[in-house]
Amino acid sequence: AFWWLLARIAGWNPAAAGIQTDLSWVRVPEGGTAQFHVRLTNAPAANVTVSAVRLSGDSDLSVQSGAALTFTTANWNVYQTVTLAAAEDIDQINGLATIRLSTPSLPNKDISVQEIDNDRPMARYVPLMILLLD
Repeated sequence: AFWWLLARIAGWNPAAAGIQTDLSWVRVPEGGTAQFHVRLTNAPAANVTVSAVRLSGDSDLSVQSGAALTFTTANWNVYQTVTLAAAEDIDQINGLATIRLSTPSLPNKDISVQEIDNDRPMARYVPLMILLLD
């Protein structure tokens, strides 16, 4: 009981529901996909649908599946999967984006996403090619 009292004094609220993820940062290979998982911290009184959308950042990064996850009183504590995709592009930049998980009844949860670019910089090879063709 003493630990419970100390946790409550520190701000822990066992009744407060929220969105929980297994990761707070996801790396997605360019041209590929990566996943993270979502669940609720407490049982809802009624069904809750959590939306996953790209809030900001590189438009090459997107939610491929799991854009709408429904949690019930029976499955609120079971992780559901969100799959992210990174489209191929011609730049050599590791793009960044923020994915927002939201529902009208709970605080939002943001996930940071980084695209791992697979393009090699050509500028390093151009002088060598000019020398070889000369």
